[in-house]
Amino acid sequence: MALLTLVHILSYVDRMLPLLLIEKIKHSLELSDFELGLLMGPAFATSYIIFAIPFGWMVDRWSRMVLLACSLIFWSAMTALAGFASGFSLLFVSRLGVGLAEACLSPCALSLIADRVPLNLRTRAVAIFQTGSTTGAFVAMAGGGTLVAALEGMPRMELPIVGVREVWQEAFLISACVGLLPAALLFMSRDRRAQSRREGDHVIAVPASGLKAYLAANLGPYSCLLVAGIGYTALGNLASWSVAVFSRVWHWDVARAGQVTGTLSLAGALLGALLAVRISGRRGAKAMPLPFDAIIVGLALSIFGISGFAQAPGEIAAAILYFLGLLGMACAVTGAMTTLTLTVPRHLRGQVTAIYFFCVTLVGVAVLQPLVGAISDRHGLPVAMTGCALAFGVPALMTAIRGRARSHAAIARQSELEAGAIAD
Repeated sequence: MALLTLVHILSYVDRMLPLLLIEKIKHSLELSDFELGLLMGPAFATSYIIFAIPFGWMVDRWSRMVLLACSLIFWSAMTALAGFASGFSLLFVSRLGVGLAEACLSPCALSLIADRVPLNLRTRAVAIFQTGSTTGAFVAMAGGGTLVAALEGMPRMELPIVGVREVWQEAFLISACVGLLPAALLFMSRDRRAQSRREGDHVIAVPASGLKAYLAANLGPYSCLLVAGIGYTALGNLASWSVAVFSRVWHWDVARAGQVTGTLSLAGALLGALLAVRISGRRGAKAMPLPFDAIIVGLALSIFGISGFAQAPGEIAAAILYFLGLLGMACAVTGAMTTLTLTVPRHLRGQVTAIYFFCVTLVGVAVLQPLVGAISDRHGLPVAMTGCALAFGVPALMTAIRGRARSHAAIARQSELEAGAIAD
């Protein structure tokens, strides 16, 4: 569990570092906000969604530890590639590579958690794993801000052939080196995949145990979970413009913006995960956990925080709203990931999780980020953030509220099947 969380932290360091360096990259390469949106959205999401489903298939069949180790090495190499970028194209390729490799992480991790953690402790385990994303964001923002400040006071790095590197390029190169030791630990770890596949004989309400049969039988609750996931993913990616907002609206330097947003992200994520555990810990009529309620509460908080953040009358109010937005997003993410582990049969978890991330990344990242950039170029970043937060968040919240009962019923059915398989 600790190693999985560490890998999750590293994935978010490499994913979030460009967001800290966004203003330096913009001025160094003379990019528009639309081009920045392409780097923050489609550049990462295109390869992520293309490879998510193939990785899900592999997760259900191959060693998950080996898959994770190879993925970690590859996305670290692609992060290093950004340190050699002198234009938009190579930076775009770098983000494509990071997205490709990180598509493996969530299907592997959730499959491992579901195999190793009992049902009554699963929300807590998912919450611990999910803190990796915000801890990684904290390290990228706060630690990265400190690193940038330190690098600015040092002589520039000069490498053979490529020459002198700028501060933002040096930050990418340093970040890329961190993943080598955890990758070695993953290679040395054994994947103790559960031996029993009897659960596969009991797919809910259908005679066959295939992926299509499961999705057809659970289309209602799964589609509600997808729409909710698109909502909180979009809100989380809107929050990724926070350094740009603080820099442009309140004229903060990169170090200060990174340290403040990183600290608020970490605090919001930890409290959001605890809130999700608290909400999910309540029991329904059949003594089942209720993680879908955490999604509803989290979406409501996140919509309020992110939609108001860029329109706040002062920087303190902006920081408070940003914190509420991150707290809500962490609560919603924890609830959604727990719901996946509780409603999907073991032999399909990799594939179903991959389809889920394919859909939420396609809309919540690939579509959203260029849209924010395009609106920002015409009307300003605050208008873009508020409008997109409401447009993506409110429909997701309404869908989640309507799908609450279906989700609870799906959790109860799958829990009964797991209990029956164990008893047999």
